[in-house]
Amino acid sequence: MRKIFHGFYEPTKKELEKIWKTGLLVPDTNVLLHLFRFMPARRAEVLAAFKSFGDRLWLPHQAGAEFQADWRDADSTNRAAYQKLKDELLKKRNEVEGAIGAFSRFDPWPQGSSMDEIGKFFERLTVEVEVAVRQLPDALSVFKDVTNIFDGKVGNQPADIEQRRKEALRRFEAKIPPGYKDKGRPGDYLIWAEMKDKAKAAQLPVIFVTDDNKEDWWARHDGKTFGPRPELRHEFFDTTGQFFHVYSPSRFLAFVSSENEELVSKETVKEMERVQETREAGGSHKQSTLFRHSEMLNIVTVLAMRSAISEEEIIKIAMKITNVSGRISDEKSLRLAGDGNLDDFDFNSLKNHLEKLSAEAHQIFYNKNEDDTEKVNTWHAFLKLLDCFSRREYWEQIPKLMDVIRSNRDANDLYRRKRG
Repeated sequence: MRKIFHGFYEPTKKELEKIWKTGLLVPDTNVLLHLFRFMPARRAEVLAAFKSFGDRLWLPHQAGAEFQADWRDADSTNRAAYQKLKDELLKKRNEVEGAIGAFSRFDPWPQGSSMDEIGKFFERLTVEVEVAVRQLPDALSVFKDVTNIFDGKVGNQPADIEQRRKEALRRFEAKIPPGYKDKGRPGDYLIWAEMKDKAKAAQLPVIFVTDDNKEDWWARHDGKTFGPRPELRHEFFDTTGQFFHVYSPSRFLAFVSSENEELVSKETVKEMERVQETREAGGSHKQSTLFRHSEMLNIVTVLAMRSAISEEEIIKIAMKITNVSGRISDEKSLRLAGDGNLDDFDFNSLKNHLEKLSAEAHQIFYNKNEDDTEKVNTWHAFLKLLDCFSRREYWEQIPKLMDVIRSNRDANDLYRRKRG
């Protein structure tokens, strides 16, 4: 082991090889959710790469909870991408046929010209998209595949979870990695803390595989990535006595493929690279409106099915909570900055109001008549909706979401009347 600046540790090449052969493999939630974007053969190879680590495969409780909450969203978002492609193809077809139709010369093309085949060409493309959609795996089967390989390999929820959430907030405000780029959401830190606990208890290094490319995980210089931030390596080693290393999903698969190409093909590595590039090109703030509608609509629909209230009422409950929570957060920011008219702000009253709203929501969405798994899934779905509404780009889509819900209901009513 060699030491670099300010006491930070960086493993040598030999030590990296040892980490690979002895370390715990810990995939991030985003890597598991990518499995819903793969066709069956490629997905099977990614799962095989996980399985190849045997007893060294492990999942933090937080990552498991996030996967439980988000897997349906991952599937619906993937399917929405195909629908978006179909819509784009139709739009391009209309544009091309319109341009050809507007061409003013008399009978300019010979018989059998490709100009006469434009419509058929786009129809063939659309059919290919539809065939691909039919080949998409059933989301529940993917969910079961993932849960099966992690059976008995998921951490328990830490007893001091509330204290850890407070620590995540402290680190966020102090910009201590990881997690300070996540707008105060504690998930990354909770996973980080669990990984340290596991490494210390098992006395094993950790290989973390994540598609989170934010700066609070990675060390970068001049546009190049050099591995995990040195602060993370130092904190991990200082706390556990073990090494910590991070791979992107495609880099991880490339290493597995280099050892056994029959297990993971180069085509699967390339497919993972494509998935990563597509996600990076879109970015959470650049997702299409269709994606945002699909994600939120799916959550609201699930909640409506599992409760006795309408989709509109569910949205109103979530809006009230995020609105009050946002006012409290804004006031905290003003207090920290020493700004704002604090005399007119009743902080305790607003905090009590938020606690009351949250308790009422918990009573609605943590249904006592459901089994334990469904209770957790339903409550996590509502928390996911709150998380969506807490972001400006999602909040701005709420009026459109309401319109979509009403339109869908009107269409269903019309269909039932015709059937009746």
